[in-house]
Order: sequence, then C-alpha cells, then structure tokens
Amino acid sequence: MGRKAFSLSDIRPKVLWIEVFSIYCAVCQKQATKFNQLYELVQEDDFISGNMKMIGIGTGNNNKEVAHFRKYYDVMFPLIADPDFKVHEALKKARTPLIILLDKRSRPYKILTILDPARPIETLIEDIRTELHKITLVY
Repeated sequence: MGRKAFSLSDIRPKVLWIEVFSIYCAVCQKQATKFNQLYELVQEDDFISGNMKMIGIGTGNNNKEVAHFRKYYDVMFPLIADPDFKVHEALKKARTPLIILLDKRSRPYKILTILDPARPIETLIEDIRTELHKITLVY
C-alpha cells in the first residue's frame, strides 16, 4: 500500500519548525538527541504546541534512509524524504542542518526566521516563543 501524498497546507498549525537534514551530515546526527529533547519541551508547552508543528526534511535522502535515521536516532517528530533535493533547491542550497520557522498563513509561505541549531535548547525555545508571539499579536 502506497503512502498518500500531502502538502504543507495539510498541517494545521500556523508555523512549521523545519529541520533540513541529511543522514550523512555528522552535525545532523549529533543534533538528533537535542532536537528530540526540544520536541518534548514543545509538546509540554500549550502555547508553542498549539501554534507550531515540528518536522524534518531529509534532503537528498530517500524514504529508506529517512526511516533508518528516524529509527537509529529515535526521532519523535515526523521526517520526510526529499530524494530529489527539491527543498534543498528551494532554500538556495543551504547547508545542513538548517532550522527554519515557516509561516504558513500566507501564500507563498514565508520564512519567519532561521534558527541557529548550535544554540542551547532553552534559548531555542525562547526564540520560538518570541517568533510565535509576534505572529499571534498580529492576528
């Protein structure tokens, strides 16, 4: 049975936290545990979890490679394969890992901010909260 295709518009929250990663990126591998911890903190925070969804996109990675990464690093948020580098191309061939907050309220979607994956989890949570407050105050 094949998987049903979906688009970003199928995801409800206004903002997407997107980690663009590659299973062959050593930094991405190292960050996996940290981002799992971040995911747990996001799920515990009603404001953030009500306004934001976390996903990962494996650029240049096929479904099998992404499934291996998910299992090996016990990734708790959804991961999507990008075997043809379409996301990578759309993001001007940015290096991995890349963390963006994407505003889904308008078309085309806009990048709210690019987060530094090297920052401590507590700082990332505050960065996310700040960006979410900006957009919730506007609407």
